[in-house]
Amino acid sequence: MRLLYWSAPMILNAHLGFSMPDAAAARVVSEPLISIDPEGDFIPILAEEIPSVENGGRARDGTWTIWRLKQGVVWHDGTPFTAADVIFTWEFAADPATAAVTRGLFENIRRIDKLDDHTIKVVFTEPTPVWYFGERGHILPKHLFAEYKGANARNAPYNLKPVGTGPYKIVAFKPGDMALFEINPHYHVPNRPFFDTVELKGAGMPPPPHAPSSRMESSISPRSARSIRMSWSGWNNRGARVCSALLPVDSSRTFSSIARTPGLRWMASAAA
Repeated sequence: MRLLYWSAPMILNAHLGFSMPDAAAARVVSEPLISIDPEGDFIPILAEEIPSVENGGRARDGTWTIWRLKQGVVWHDGTPFTAADVIFTWEFAADPATAAVTRGLFENIRRIDKLDDHTIKVVFTEPTPVWYFGERGHILPKHLFAEYKGANARNAPYNLKPVGTGPYKIVAFKPGDMALFEINPHYHVPNRPFFDTVELKGAGMPPPPHAPSSRMESSISPRSARSIRMSWSGWNNRGARVCSALLPVDSSRTFSSIARTPGLRWMASAAA
């Protein structure tokens, strides 16, 4: 199957990718605990079931959630998927030094207790209706990312050559151009997926020769600003800018981590 996307992915880690194409391409390889079907209902992916008050998975006061994880799932390299991977993903994304775009999904978590290899209890800082990690909360393999936490997160080779639990494995990836995937013969959902290969091609064109190179305004001082307005560019046939976001500044590491995103063309300004 060949897919043509409005813009090409630049990275295959949804926690570090700034654009929708980044998250979409990463989702072919990596998976969250749950997802949402076309009718708007939760469906389990790496979770065995959807937590609820009725099945003992949700506190009535909204202060904790118990996740029972699917057993028999393996990463693409054959390593078993366990509760340790989920706990590590929270630690990875919640660390301010990582500068993860998904950090907000995990900020309301006080701690995660491992009850056994396939059961965790997520305890929140306060009663909350947002008890799930979201579609972008892809679970990362602890055994591969453990040495790439915090400021070192964007140096992980698995950001471009991911190892996931998803229906497809990465074959080739050219940031800003295309990603090629092949079927995962050990996928945990019976009779899935349906295609032998998936090719995702970005519709954008490379930046024109006169396009300015990546730069940062010299007046910015991350230590004096509370947030940074980041604007990153994806080029189509009109050379249009894609989007921007206001990101919190926790340290100079946040700033330098963003700057190291592969292929990112960005400008920034400090916000008080």
